[in-house]
Amino acid sequence: MDGKAKFGDIIVFIIPVLIVLLSIFTLYTTQQPDDRVWSLENVVIKQFIFLLIGFVILGIISQIRIYYSQNTILQITMLTASIVILAGLFVLGGLVNATRRWYILGPFLFQPAEFIKYATILWTAFFLSRNDLHVVHKASASLGGLAIILLLIFLQPDAGTTVMVLLTCLLMWAMYIVQYQWGRNIIILGISIVIGAYLAYAVSWLFLLLPIIILVALSLRSPSFVLLGGGVIAAFILAGASLWGMWHFNILKDYQKERILSFVSEQEESFQVLQAKIAIGSGGIWGKGAGQGTQSRLQFLPEFRTDFIFAAFTEERGMAGAFLLIMLYVLLLTRMAYVAIQLEDPYEKYIVFGLMVKLWIEVFINIGMNLGLLPTKGVALPFMSYGGSSLISNFLLLGLYQSVYRFQKKHDKMARSPSFGLV
Repeated sequence: MDGKAKFGDIIVFIIPVLIVLLSIFTLYTTQQPDDRVWSLENVVIKQFIFLLIGFVILGIISQIRIYYSQNTILQITMLTASIVILAGLFVLGGLVNATRRWYILGPFLFQPAEFIKYATILWTAFFLSRNDLHVVHKASASLGGLAIILLLIFLQPDAGTTVMVLLTCLLMWAMYIVQYQWGRNIIILGISIVIGAYLAYAVSWLFLLLPIIILVALSLRSPSFVLLGGGVIAAFILAGASLWGMWHFNILKDYQKERILSFVSEQEESFQVLQAKIAIGSGGIWGKGAGQGTQSRLQFLPEFRTDFIFAAFTEERGMAGAFLLIMLYVLLLTRMAYVAIQLEDPYEKYIVFGLMVKLWIEVFINIGMNLGLLPTKGVALPFMSYGGSSLISNFLLLGLYQSVYRFQKKHDKMARSPSFGLV
């Protein structure tokens, strides 16, 4: 380990702190006139307390070498504990907004799914880095454990977190299989299925032939790909059939159906998305100024402190402020991706990649739904949205990342490079 690394990655410390400071400032400027400034119930005070707790967790986790978690017994124990904690919500969890996602701890709410995301990342990375296992055994063990976690989260119900955890782990698997020709073929086929399905919905059902044509082309190059490719298509069909069944047998809640219908333009945009667009558009280039955002101050914009804080921030700071915030996220994610590439140990490489993907998905979905480009989900904007579980969870993410950065072997280029990984 080189001398510069012993203090961690300063870039991936400063950027999140800057975003949190922007968050606290936005929470302060969007306060309501009757908010008690020096009360523990005040969102600014609570967020600052959460930040201090986050610093403590970051400091502790970054001192622990994550390499030691590459242990079968520890991984199984971690997975079992996650299952028990999630199952306990249905017995001991508080009923909040018709869901059981939180344990109520006095004035605070604790959402375990926010922290169990990292257990799934470590679990997936553990099996992907096992060179002594066949790929079928890797998939059976990692995806089997993941399926139990996803089912318990979905039943809370929390479809948003379910989708995010699934996407994170699938992208980690994509990073693994891309090193093989058959893996690259599967990714090509999967992308063609998604594109074909969208074109079939938007233009013509004839575009459903696109995946079949690509499957035939890939099979000509590798006849053994017929069975594998057919399995991929069957998996997509099964996923589509499951969605159809959840829709028609009312497993999906009414508000979830409304979000999907709004996204595909089969009904008017939801009130939340409409107000978010008004807030973003009214901010103009430079914004209305601190404390001058009418959509948030007058509470026309729902959840302006959590899910739609990006819209509230843009209303006050304009497109210039939004661009600054997005660039901070771009630099953060670029740096993490660069470090993941440079790491030599496969286990640590997959962990950092999974952490980066987790952040990227949350940023992409949150900003996308604020702009009306994606269905509305209960997805917090990392380091920006108000909430103890979200903020502390993301500082736990930083702790895991800093631990990897401090202790694991890296290519010499990383130690010498002062950049964000762009050169």
